[in-house]
Amino acid sequence: MVTELTDPLNIGFRTVGSREHALGDAWAVQQVQDLAELCDHVRARAAKDGRTVDLECDWDWQQGSGTHKFDIMNQVIYKSYQNLTNILFRISNSRSESKSLALLVNSHLDSSLPTPGAADDALSVAISLEAARVLIESVGRGEWEAGWSLIILINNAEETFQDASHLFSTQHPWAQTVRTVMNLEAAGSKGPELLFQATSEEMVWVYQGVPYPYGTVLANDIFSSGVLMSDTDFRQFDQYLLTPGIDMAVVGHSYFYHSTRDVVENIEPGVAQHFAENVLSMIKQMTFRPKKSTGEYEEDSLMQRIRKFDETPAMLYQPTSPDSSKSTSSTPPAVTSSITSTSPFSSADKGGQQHSRRPDLVFFTLFGSKPLVYSGFTAKIVYTFWAMICTWMTVISVKKSNHKATKGVEPKGSASPIKTSRSNVSLVLASVASILISLFRSVLYANAVAFIMRKVLSKQLSWFA
Repeated sequence: MVTELTDPLNIGFRTVGSREHALGDAWAVQQVQDLAELCDHVRARAAKDGRTVDLECDWDWQQGSGTHKFDIMNQVIYKSYQNLTNILFRISNSRSESKSLALLVNSHLDSSLPTPGAADDALSVAISLEAARVLIESVGRGEWEAGWSLIILINNAEETFQDASHLFSTQHPWAQTVRTVMNLEAAGSKGPELLFQATSEEMVWVYQGVPYPYGTVLANDIFSSGVLMSDTDFRQFDQYLLTPGIDMAVVGHSYFYHSTRDVVENIEPGVAQHFAENVLSMIKQMTFRPKKSTGEYEEDSLMQRIRKFDETPAMLYQPTSPDSSKSTSSTPPAVTSSITSTSPFSSADKGGQQHSRRPDLVFFTLFGSKPLVYSGFTAKIVYTFWAMICTWMTVISVKKSNHKATKGVEPKGSASPIKTSRSNVSLVLASVASILISLFRSVLYANAVAFIMRKVLSKQLSWFA
């Protein structure tokens, strides 16, 4: 799939508004139509074997226009877009209740101007579609059941400040059913995908159990601070859907990012498999709904425990009557939502600021192990404990030195306690100064190289070649 999208003889560069962009859109529509046919085939095959498969698949092609506000690096941009498109595919069971809560898996089909976008983001598009195919086949074999629905969003304009994800979030009827989001991205082409943004504590805990977890709260803090001139569709879901979730991306060899070198040949073997297995595991766990011995669903599940940012701790769906269980309406009657306005400039909370909603949670991967995850409260206790130990050790050390000095005993070659204390303070200050100087020099050197490349050599973008 990635080769089909990025091969210039087939589709190639998919810059928004270009002919190739339209070809990519048509390609994605064909892919979801093929998935819908696969659903029909799975049901027909099961019926031929005398079995019943509880599976429904819907797809949609959305087109629309809109405006929104976008803040990046303390700069405000007011965006307007016309006739953009999205391609959507939904897997659910036959009960309309299952469509009232959905996991959204998002990736984007477009690419930036100088790149065919193999990793960013054709790789994620392929993973999303392949995950859907595997899940449909799994339903046919009785290995998986869609307790809650899965929505695959292939949005068609992320590189233009996330216009298409804004279009979905504010104008598509399925958007109001979304309870949590997985955003799939790439800023490189090598290594494990990194969990670098998280606003759902439940999903972080679930991610800990995927086959190849890798993430750190440090990346979450840095990216959420707004100091990086980069962003993802995750912002739109946070701002306009008020929906928690996680953001994952391949980040190794980041110098291929947004360059002509973002091609299939430069994607490290195994990256797609690694990423896809984690995504598939997350989908299965998030859409799972336990059943009673009678075959009825339990009243509680993981998806129901996730709250939108402005929601009260009430049930997230309303049970529907048996008469409506076969409904095929695109807008399930079971939807409950507190969002009453899609105006992009109605308030600061929905006005393009980078999100600041982060779970009070610490997570990080250590030496390739599964991520350590613990609450912010636990972190405060641990950090306080270690601070107390360090303080206690320092006090004990000073007391021992003073005690020896009062007895007139000084270790051979040792300095006086006062000199020792002063030297310790000087050492700490020197360490802090060294760190600050290193940061200053790194910024200075980077800007010096940029100045030489741009002003002296006139080759400021030569690494894109």
